[in-house]
Amino acid sequence: MFVTLAADRGASDLMTTRLPDVEVLRAVRAHHRRTADILLGRARDQGVVRPDATAEDLLSALSALGRAVPPLGAAATPDAWHLPKKPP
Repeated sequence: MFVTLAADRGASDLMTTRLPDVEVLRAVRAHHRRTADILLGRARDQGVVRPDATAEDLLSALSALGRAVPPLGAAATPDAWHLPKKPP
């Protein structure tokens, strides 16, 4: 996902801008929210995420990262957004 956001500013803007009158985008957002709910439910079941974390929390974090990643990509190598690998 972040590779796409870093390479395509338009995709980043589309994902993070609210356009309430565009039915297709509302459907995409609803799908993302359902997916986030499923993933958070699994993470809660495994005990790896706080029990009070919500889909809105996750989507807000992704939105913030979506805004930060493209400038990082422009300032460094295309894979600069990756976390550094741990030494062996």
